[in-house]
Amino acid sequence: MGMDDSLKNAIFETGSTEPQLAVTFLLNTSESMRGEKISELNKAMEEALDDVEETALEREVSLRLRVIEFNDEAKWICGTNEMNGLEHIDWKPLAASGKAAAADALRLAAGLMSRKYLSTRNYKPVVILITDGESNDPADTAAAVNELKERLKSTKYPKVDKIIRIAFGVKGANQTELQKFASVGCFFEDGSTEWEKVPLVFSTDKVWLLKYILEGITVSNYSPDPGFDEDPVMVDLSEDTWI
Repeated sequence: MGMDDSLKNAIFETGSTEPQLAVTFLLNTSESMRGEKISELNKAMEEALDDVEETALEREVSLRLRVIEFNDEAKWICGTNEMNGLEHIDWKPLAASGKAAAADALRLAAGLMSRKYLSTRNYKPVVILITDGESNDPADTAAAVNELKERLKSTKYPKVDKIIRIAFGVKGANQTELQKFASVGCFFEDGSTEWEKVPLVFSTDKVWLLKYILEGITVSNYSPDPGFDEDPVMVDLSEDTWI
């Protein structure tokens, strides 16, 4: 099936025919993040943005950065121009206040996961959560995570996770909430010669792992499941079955 004009425009409107990598950050800036935790978050964001932009440059990937912050409400703070995303962000530190409307942030991110906003030549979109894992409604947050997981589906690979979800927890973070959010990734553990399946949940002092994961997505057969030959890195949004 050929692409119609609207899909062609979605590819070329950025002025680039390079494969696109969409990276969306979800940042908890609620009251529980006040003090050392919000400092950790801001430091992690500076490092993460550097790593993401460096990887995109090295791999000749068209980068689309977006940032959602959530406290009493969830709102886009970067990349909101028709949700096209940005190639570069000069990070400005955020402050903490209010409750943690994590479910609202997850639903904002889920709304992005369609061919209306993602190029048809898109690597698997990446959603990165930085939080202490203390949402104001854990049950609704879990439901919103499931909604996000279900956003990209195809008839060809119905069981494959098409959205890479990575969680970075600040010191003392609630690991249960982070584990429910994160994808499972495959890594070589220290001293091992075989792939190990582990949740993509890390502390904020390991943000450097983000570059490793993104390099895998854009270059090699990185996968949330070891069935590499059945898990394409590129998301084909020209399929009729995509949302």
